[in-house]
Amino acid sequence: VLRIKAETHVLIWDHLACLIESNDKEDTFEAPITEEYLKAANEFIRVKCTETAVSFIYLPPVPGDSSHHQKYISMLDQLTVNLPPSILVHGVSPVITTTL
Repeated sequence: VLRIKAETHVLIWDHLACLIESNDKEDTFEAPITEEYLKAANEFIRVKCTETAVSFIYLPPVPGDSSHHQKYISMLDQLTVNLPPSILVHGVSPVITTTL
């Protein structure tokens, strides 16, 4: 059994929430996520994770409308460009563990 000693750090990025325009749409993808938000989120992760072996980032749901898939991939690319190794994870609820 291979075990790697690890620490987890949850990064609070409430200060970035002001860069997301609010709307009443249930579809997360249709919330107006701006390029400014994606760049700020990317910068925040890069600055806070300089010595991180791997970052786990919540993956937003894939849009139901396939005409939005290319934009979705482009947004993920903007979010993760030049980050240290990252794993995009989509789950029902947040889970943090140091035992993998």
